[in-house]
Order: sequence, then structure tokens, then C-alpha cells
Amino acid sequence: MKKALPTFIFLLFIYCSALCQTAQNTWGLGVGLVSGGVVFHVPIIFDRIRIEPEISFRTSSSSSGSTSYDNYPGQGSTDTYTSSSSSQSLSFGMGVYYSFRIDNVADWYIGPRFGFTRSSSVSDNSTIYTEIYTDSTVISTNSSHTKQHSTSYFASAVFGGEYYFSSHFSAGAELLVTYSSTGQPVIDEQNHIISPIPSYTSVSVPGMSSSSSFASATAVYIRWYF
Repeated sequence: MKKALPTFIFLLFIYCSALCQTAQNTWGLGVGLVSGGVVFHVPIIFDRIRIEPEISFRTSSSSSGSTSYDNYPGQGSTDTYTSSSSSQSLSFGMGVYYSFRIDNVADWYIGPRFGFTRSSSVSDNSTIYTEIYTDSTVISTNSSHTKQHSTSYFASAVFGGEYYFSSHFSAGAELLVTYSSTGQPVIDEQNHIISPIPSYTSVSVPGMSSSSSFASATAVYIRWYF
């Protein structure tokens, strides 16, 4: 099943590309924004049936840091914490919709979209402990580096609308309700502890179970038709 869906979507994409070469349909190129990502798709319209193979890309990053101080008679300490993370995902999908024309200037459409997503993330955390005594200073470091990647499959119920400024150019928006199922992620975690005694490095690959979720989102598009 994990290989069947990507193969099916790829073959369907090839089939839709072949359909674009015929004269019995209208097709174009579209770009949109959805949930912090960019979507590229190929709308193909057969009277009331609309097919849209698509590719989307999402990325995000964050960082933070803090420092705390403690002072006692003859002793003090400083703890410095830093954290950074980044994530990327690449999705391949296909939408099949039934559309309705409104006064030859607008369409609205409804139908399912399905596909799969490959996601990866990297996070780094570091804490530096500094102990200050009357006659010495002791510094210890604890850091971790974690990489994770996973594959998820999704199915969405889509309701959208599109306004045509001309026969070639349009703008539109969508409301999506999506069910997604994510398989067991693969995690590579490295922990490094450096202190006067001891110093060591550990590597672990913890196991996690698969998960599923429902979510809603909105998207906006512009499309150019040939």
C-alpha cells in the first residue's frame, strides 16, 4: 500500500499530462498559498469535471535562547540554553472535482483530493553550565542533534471557487478538511555530554507509533489557462 499510492498518483499525473494534449479540454498552470506552503498544480477542465494534479512544498524554522544566573556566597552559576529547529515537507496529490459555472465569469467546485507527503526535520539543543568557585571555574556542556523523517497519506474534502478576469487568467480560494495518516517516523538522535568527569557521546533511535489527524485549512490560487 505504501508504494501503491505514489505509483498510482505518478501514473495518473502522466495520464493527465497526455490529456492536456487533446483539444477537448481546457488546461492551465496554477500557483497557490496554503498553510505556510506553496502549491503548484495543473488544472484540467472537461466541461463539469475538473482534475488537478499538484505538488506542494512547505518549510519552517525557529530558534530560541535563554540565560539564568544563581549567586551564593563563594559560588555562582550560569546556565545558557539555545535551541533551533527546521522542517520541510514535499507533497504529491491529485484532486477530482465536479464544477458549476456561474454567469460565465466564475466557477465553484467540490470533490476529493488525495496524495502523500514526505517530511523531514532537524533540531539542535545545547545547554552550557558554568560553575564559578572562589578558586576555579567548571564548564559542562550538554547538546543534542535530532533528525526525523516520515511519510504520511492524506485525503481531503475540498470546496473551492474561482473568478475569471479573462479567458486566460483567474483567481480563487479553497476550504479543505483533511484526514492524514502518518507512518512510524525514523528518528536519529545524538546526545553529547562534555564535563570534567565523564565525557561521552550517545546515539539512540527511539521508536514511535503511527498517528492520524483531522485538520481544516484555506488556500488561495492564481491560474493561467492556455
